[in-house]
Amino acid sequence: MSESGLVIDDLSVDYDSTRAVSGLSLHVPDGQTLAIVGPSGCGKSTVLRTIAGLTRPAEGRVVVGGRDLTHVPASARDVGLVPQNYALFPHLSVRGNIEYGLKARGVDKVARREAVDRLLAFTELTPLAQRRPSQLSGGQRQRVALARAMAIEPSVLLLDEPLAALDPQLRGAMRRQLLDLLGATTSINVIVTHDRHEALSMADVVAVMRDGRLVQAGSPRELWQAPADAFVADFLCGATYVDVVLDQDAVHAFDGRWAIPYAAVDAARPATGRARGRLLLRPDSLVLSEHRGTGTVPALVRHAEFVGESTLVTLEVAGTAVSVRTDQPVTTGTTVHAGLAGRPVAHPHPEEIAA
Repeated sequence: MSESGLVIDDLSVDYDSTRAVSGLSLHVPDGQTLAIVGPSGCGKSTVLRTIAGLTRPAEGRVVVGGRDLTHVPASARDVGLVPQNYALFPHLSVRGNIEYGLKARGVDKVARREAVDRLLAFTELTPLAQRRPSQLSGGQRQRVALARAMAIEPSVLLLDEPLAALDPQLRGAMRRQLLDLLGATTSINVIVTHDRHEALSMADVVAVMRDGRLVQAGSPRELWQAPADAFVADFLCGATYVDVVLDQDAVHAFDGRWAIPYAAVDAARPATGRARGRLLLRPDSLVLSEHRGTGTVPALVRHAEFVGESTLVTLEVAGTAVSVRTDQPVTTGTTVHAGLAGRPVAHPHPEEIAA
């Protein structure tokens, strides 16, 4: 593994007798953004704290730019941290908060003022420079915390759930603004989030964790198009993997209850006999009808939630829950017939089935 950029090498972290992170290895090139995503308790914040030097690993290394930081104190790591609650100093002004790290490092007064002025303008906080944190909105406090972390020009910038404290109405606009700000930095950025939209839209590399382990890492598009397993498909994509059997006639799902024509799916017929595969069903992969047709399967509507532009529906098909987004009215408890929209991919399974 290259040791340029950020390298997390076989990292394990214990809390007393509990292993919170186990054998994690990741590489983030210089200037790129990593999003670590997963459910609560998966270990993602522990990874962030370990990179920052606030938690000591049981095993493994943290390397930045070829420098092994594993046993370097947090204060000497050249790492900027934006905590989830922003942790601004309530007795200091916006300017004083941004200046704090520079002052602690002994930067002279003129250089401090120039740096803070530049960051105030960059984060559009100049008119608020003399306000205290209590006088700011959530989005403004976030920008102050980001500017404070950026002031020391860190090699690595860490953001712990950067949008979680904001009202839902603000998140979309702040996500776009944060993306612009991060794009203008030269640091390696690491974002911890449980929100898949943040991970997919803001990162160059997405790492999905579960129970302290890395499940899959890659570009957002790679993970979206080919999630490693059912957990990644559901958590990151809101999709369902369905086991299928491919033969010369069709792709068969749900123990043969659904025969899908090859014209409706991106899959190759096996050369001989039958083969296993997995069909990735996203919420937009299915169309619903009241009537049975070629290539459809009956499904029970378990739940329907109108969300304005569409309805989110949970179907039960042969005991399996499948999510669908539709613009058609549906009623809980009724039976509909589901067919494929577009051409979803049936990923091959390495194990061939005998004819």
